Amino acid sequence: MDFSNRFLFLFILLTLLQTPILYTADLIEPWDPGFSDVEFYLATSEESGGTSSAAVAGFGAGKGFSLGVLLSHFNGGPTRVGGLAAWSTSLSDSQDLDLWAVTEIFSDREADPERINLEVGAEWSFRTGSTQPYIRPSFFFDGDGGHWHPLVGIMQPVGPVELHLELSSFEPQGGRWPIHLAIGPNFEISNGVEILPEINLIHGGEPRQTTWVAVLGIVVDPRIF
Repeated sequence: MDFSNRFLFLFILLTLLQTPILYTADLIEPWDPGFSDVEFYLATSEESGGTSSAAVAGFGAGKGFSLGVLLSHFNGGPTRVGGLAAWSTSLSDSQDLDLWAVTEIFSDREADPERINLEVGAEWSFRTGSTQPYIRPSFFFDGDGGHWHPLVGIMQPVGPVELHLELSSFEPQGGRWPIHLAIGPNFEISNGVEILPEINLIHGGEPRQTTWVAVLGIVVDPRIF
């Protein structure tokens, strides 16, 4: 499996951080054609103290299109189901453009059946040597209104590891914009299997309002079986 050719989304931080649909630190890339991606995640945060989980099944539709199905359960919250769609294209030998949309609904009966979360965005990435910076603006809508979510990141290979560093924020209802720093190395432990540990630090803009979220993910190419 070529891990540069997969499309990684993650709902797991949505409820933990009360921010838009977020994902582990990584570039957005199309999945290989067919059923080519299965992902599992566990996360815990300083504020919740509990464990949340998520699973993703991804399909490459060809010509740069990717489709996915997501299922997540949050500590003390409802189960959520969702879907994603993305389109990727190369602008040049060193530049890529990705357009994407992610949506989710609450599946539990006690949850608001009309509550739908939606995020749409774009990512522009370019390569300079082995380093790959990227910019990813997106817009998040949760039924209560819309919010901008700007993000900049960089991918740097360090030996056999891909190290991702991202800095982002989220338009608040009021007050200062929070600062979100995510860092995570991607380890390919065998052909078709990758481990994604990550630590997130979130500062709310006020003294003593810094908290953390830890995520552990595993990505498997089902074609290896």
